[in-house]
Amino acid sequence: MEHIEIQPKKNVFEEIDKLGPNPNNFWQIDFLKVWMMALVILDHSIPHIIMRLFHALAWERIAIPVFMVVLGFNWTKSMKRLEDQSLKSLYSWERYFKPKIQRFVVPFAIIYGLSLIYLILANVFIGSDFLSIIYYHPFNFPVPELHEPILKIFLMLPIWGPGNWFIPMLFLTILIFPLLYKLFSITPLFTLILCYIIEIGFQFSIRLFINANGVDYRINIFTFMPFMLMSAIGLGMWLARDHRWDAIQNIIVWVLGLASFAFVIYAIYFGWPVFAFWTVFDYNLFVYPYSALIVMLTLNIFPKSPSGPQYRFITTLSKSTYHILTTQIFYFSLIYGLLLPFNAPFGTISYPISFSQLNLQHVNYLWFYPVNLVITFTIGTLWQLVGTRFWNSHTKTRQRINQKRLEMMKSRGWIKPKEKTNS
Repeated sequence: MEHIEIQPKKNVFEEIDKLGPNPNNFWQIDFLKVWMMALVILDHSIPHIIMRLFHALAWERIAIPVFMVVLGFNWTKSMKRLEDQSLKSLYSWERYFKPKIQRFVVPFAIIYGLSLIYLILANVFIGSDFLSIIYYHPFNFPVPELHEPILKIFLMLPIWGPGNWFIPMLFLTILIFPLLYKLFSITPLFTLILCYIIEIGFQFSIRLFINANGVDYRINIFTFMPFMLMSAIGLGMWLARDHRWDAIQNIIVWVLGLASFAFVIYAIYFGWPVFAFWTVFDYNLFVYPYSALIVMLTLNIFPKSPSGPQYRFITTLSKSTYHILTTQIFYFSLIYGLLLPFNAPFGTISYPISFSQLNLQHVNYLWFYPVNLVITFTIGTLWQLVGTRFWNSHTKTRQRINQKRLEMMKSRGWIKPKEKTNS
């Protein structure tokens, strides 16, 4: 009997990846977003006092700066594809605001509603003093001030969760970005310099406020604005012009990035440099170029359009990062509000702390972080997939309805069909 070889069945999606990759997609960016989202969960799972022992400034606190560089990169790439580059078109409802509302505002509105239900139930079953004791820890920065009524104007959830500050900051970024991009498309270098000037001015305003009023709940309002992250956004826009590591324009990224890396190393081992004492928080213009350098190197080291299920899985997670972010805000508000103290989930941690002060209680972090990671990533990804299916089905339904209306209008003679012309 003749031997017959059967060709193994090919992975259809892998073949599609190879033959027709999306030219507008950067898998390297997908990888970065997933990596940074995992670091965000880590940042909210383990107290910063412990993370400092492991030099978190160099590898863990880069999450939000990298996200903002990626935001500048992605949104600039997206706007560059528009044919009409007028400011009015950039602020288009259909092409700009509507997609942004669907992607960012709607998920947050759902989380806000859940948090409101959480607050009502907590007041009923726990007591009206629930917010006065939630998250409090005697040795660390007390969190109850984040429940000040005035902060609710800035979209703080009814019951705050870590990372909530990023939401109002993102919404304000949506409002200013088309204007920033329009200026960047005209004069890139000036716009990048302007981003630094705006951020420097904003940092000085924070310092002046602290000198005059001390540190109170109002200092949080400054973190709700994108001006504290302007240079990170500007560097992302800069890389969107040409992200190649050997592009002549990226000498700026190399010089600033390496100087920033040196700054971070110095801060870890010797403390905050004297010349940077006027800055507030560890998110500032001195550390952002280091994150921009990480983004540029990632774009050049990893493939743009790899094929295979493992790569598509990363892309799926990447599309879900905002849903994962909002999920973890609400998730941690439950965990730290009902089960564990925020600053020290598994035991009192005084400041300062050393390796010798860590004990068996802190071994709990070996399971706490992975569990948080799996729960938030799973819920956020499933939520995004369901939401995408809903919006797609809604769009298809509208298209079908519009087509039926068009056919009906033609049948009634309200619209005359175009006459065919002989060529």
